[in-house]
Amino acid sequence: MDRALGALDRPATAEDDDRAAELARWRNRLLALTAGSSGLTQRITRVREMRTTVGISEATLRARRDAAGVPADARGFFAEDLALAQWFVQRLTDDLVYLEADRERARDAVSVLALEAENVLQHRRELTQQRERVLQRRQGTLNLLQSAFLGAVLMVLAAVQAFSYRVPALAPPAVPALIALLGALALLLATLVLWLATPPGERGPGKLGSLLAGLVGGTAGWLAVTVTTHALTGRGSSVALTWAVALPCFGCSWLFMRRRLRAGTP
Repeated sequence: MDRALGALDRPATAEDDDRAAELARWRNRLLALTAGSSGLTQRITRVREMRTTVGISEATLRARRDAAGVPADARGFFAEDLALAQWFVQRLTDDLVYLEADRERARDAVSVLALEAENVLQHRRELTQQRERVLQRRQGTLNLLQSAFLGAVLMVLAAVQAFSYRVPALAPPAVPALIALLGALALLLATLVLWLATPPGERGPGKLGSLLAGLVGGTAGWLAVTVTTHALTGRGSSVALTWAVALPCFGCSWLFMRRRLRAGTP
């Protein structure tokens, strides 16, 4: 019982997820100690029955002694048996006092442990709700950013098409790279929104997000090397040069996003 109450002395922390389980375990043990098949209640009942039986035996001895005409202060087996019965009744009464005291302490400990376990669970529920609110705010912010980004890109593209405008700095060989970069960004943002909307305990390893981040980095490298090569030579970059730049960009972006997703903060 002292060990069970000692569990209450440990300070509650936000990281101590096993505290409620430990308190519930001690509560169940005390319940078994109190109301189990060999618990205190059963022992108290049996001791009371034994004391009643001894009392009945004592009364029977007195009745037979009186029927035999033996004086109450006379020595003999009647006096010895009655003295033994009285001593036994007193011992059983003393045992009942201690057993009932233990049962009272156990019941009080069960109540305190149950209350503390409920407080711990309530604290964990509040922390979970707080984390969910933070995730919802982050998800809403990312949704707005995604919508704003895609809306701006679509508006710019629609305006370019409507006015037949051509970006002077963008060489024709870089157009496929730009289209691929925009598509990769759209996929990455949608994937991050879905990942953030999932509860932390149910999130996957984020392999798709890391892959799409690598794709964004690779297409950005493709676009950069194409624009730079065209500005210097007037031609598009070669396949070997494009791969030589895009692959390291892909790897760096993939590794960066992989670490961020593992840390839970993309």
